[in-house]
Amino acid sequence: MLEAASKLQLKSGDRAELHAQELRTLGLTLYEIPPAILASTLEVFERTVTTALKASSESTVVHVPQRQIYDSWYQMLVGCLPIRKYSFYICSQGSQEYNRYINPATLRTLRRLSDPVKKALEPLTSAYFGKCEPVCVVNAQFIIGKSNSNPVLHQDFYSKNAISILMPLYEYTAEQASLLYWRLDENPAMYEATDTRAGVEQRTYKYRCGEAIVISGDMFHQTKPYTEPKLWGGGAPCRALFCVVLVGADSIIAEESYPTIRRNLLAPTAGYFFDPALRRWIEPGMAGSDYSTQATAEVKEAAPEEAAPTEAAPVEAATEDTESAFI
Repeated sequence: MLEAASKLQLKSGDRAELHAQELRTLGLTLYEIPPAILASTLEVFERTVTTALKASSESTVVHVPQRQIYDSWYQMLVGCLPIRKYSFYICSQGSQEYNRYINPATLRTLRRLSDPVKKALEPLTSAYFGKCEPVCVVNAQFIIGKSNSNPVLHQDFYSKNAISILMPLYEYTAEQASLLYWRLDENPAMYEATDTRAGVEQRTYKYRCGEAIVISGDMFHQTKPYTEPKLWGGGAPCRALFCVVLVGADSIIAEESYPTIRRNLLAPTAGYFFDPALRRWIEPGMAGSDYSTQATAEVKEAAPEEAAPTEAAPVEAATEDTESAFI
C-alpha cells in the first residue's frame, strides 16, 4: 500500500488522498522529493556540517552565507558581517554518542529550508489536515550522528495533528540508516494503552535518498541501532537526515492536551521554533518562550529521532526574523 501512493500513475488529487489515507490509517506514508529540493537542502547542509562536526562544544551557533564563499578569513567573519546568511544552533541530542540537532536560529533560515518542502507536500497536507486548515511549519532541522547503540522508542508529539517529514541527504546502506516502526492498524493494543510493551508487529524502513517518510505525530517508531562504519554511503560525512515538522495549527491548539503537545514540539528545537498558537517566531529569552532544559527532559522520549537537547542559549536575530507572519 505504501508503494502505491508514491509510485502509481494517479491524478494528483487521487494520489494526495491516498497518501493522506495511509497517514491516517497506518501512521506513515512515503513521498517522493523533487531533486531540486534535495540538491538545495544538501548544498546548505554541506556548508554547515563541517563546522558542526568540528565543534568542541555541544552547543554552538553557526552562520552560513547564502552564497558560497571560498575565502577562509571571510568565512570566519560572516557572523559579524551585514550580508544575507543562514544561522543555525547546534546542540546535543542528550546521548553520550555523537548525535546532534542543527536547528534554524532565525525565521529566515527556517523559511529557506522548509518552504520548498512545505510547498511540495501541499497536496498531501491539504488532503490530510483539510483544505481550510492553516498549516504551520514549526521546525526544520538537520539530524546528524555517527553512531546510536541505544535509540529510544517513542511517539513524536502524541497527536495526529502534527506530522514529521524525514528524508536522508545521502544514499546509505540499510545498516547505516533505517527506521523501526509500529503501524497503527497492526498494533491496536499498543495505541489504545499507549504501551510499547503491547506492540506485536514491528516493521523496518530503509531510508532512500530522494524519498521522504512522513510520520504521524502519534506513531511509535525509533532509529534502528547503528555503528560508525569505515565509510559512509554516498560519500556522506556522517548519518544525516533532514526533518520538517508541520502542524494543523487550529486543530492542534484546540486539543485538550496541547500544553503537553507543545512541550514535545519544542523539545528538539533548543527553543527556536514557530509557535502555532502565537503565530510567530520564538527564540529562547523572548516573550512567549518557555523553553528550558528541565521541561524538555520530561518529554525527551517524544522528540523526533532521539532525545531532547541538553543546553540552549539565546542568539540575537535580525528584526525581520521576529515578525509575526504565518508560514
